[in-house]
Amino acid sequence: MGANLPKGGFDSSLVFYDSTNFTINLNKLGFSESQLSALNVVCDSIKNSKEYKKNQFIDLSRFLILTLYSPYNYYKISGAEQSYN
Repeated sequence: MGANLPKGGFDSSLVFYDSTNFTINLNKLGFSESQLSALNVVCDSIKNSKEYKKNQFIDLSRFLILTLYSPYNYYKISGAEQSYN
């Protein structure tokens, strides 16, 4: 999504609790301040969801849907233009 991933950044950003539960520290993934700001909007909406409030986690696929597969959020995060013009 346009991050400049530093060497070892991905591995150092992950904290595994067991074989299926983990957290990702987005600050270690090489995103710019504006990209982190856009990601924080997505993360804040996740934290306000019923699923997160009940379970204190979300499924990774939901995060991907809200970032990579949501055109509005993807363009904000990646900094890509929203139209060809």
